[in-house]
Amino acid sequence: MRTFGLLFIAMWWIGPSAEAATKTWVGSTTNNAWSLGSNWTPAGMPGTSDDVVFDDTAVTNVADGSDGYPFVNSITFSRTGGATVFVDQYWKFGCTNYFVTTASTNTIPQPEHNFRAVVAPGGTLQTPPPSGGDQNSSYADISGGGRFRWSLQYCTPSVAIAAGTTVQIDAVSGVKLLDLKGGGTLVITNGISLRDTDLTDYT
Repeated sequence: MRTFGLLFIAMWWIGPSAEAATKTWVGSTTNNAWSLGSNWTPAGMPGTSDDVVFDDTAVTNVADGSDGYPFVNSITFSRTGGATVFVDQYWKFGCTNYFVTTASTNTIPQPEHNFRAVVAPGGTLQTPPPSGGDQNSSYADISGGGRFRWSLQYCTPSVAIAAGTTVQIDAVSGVKLLDLKGGGTLVITNGISLRDTDLTDYT
């Protein structure tokens, strides 16, 4: 019983260190590595449960994540001028929630997990062309009234598009939409994607 009690106290004591934090990018062009603690405020690389913010705090809003496979809870893009672009857009990256709150254009690495994106009117969230191989995102929920531009190949995602929101699919090859829901707008820019797309649920 005494051992259990001490264990409980120890777990309670270390618990707060695992709580989510909001990390704002303050990196410069000198060393823009994601893993560099001084590129964030408060200092330290974001953890799995943290919320990341890219705003006007930094002179440049570019993060190079080629040095690992981070996973964060959310990323918010609120820059009022210019754009946020990840330098190494083909690295493995995990995030389940993306938010664009301004009329800005933001380029992210290919999502590695199911995710949702809320993009404000006039805002754009986009991915680069795939670098090869299968993509792991199988479900995307897109809303907010803005535009999400998704470059895809060799995948079969399900996509929910809220009314007033536009999803543009730039398909390289091997793309089939298994389930398409919502009252939003789908734009297909490649003839290959039309041939490989099976719309089974579109309202």
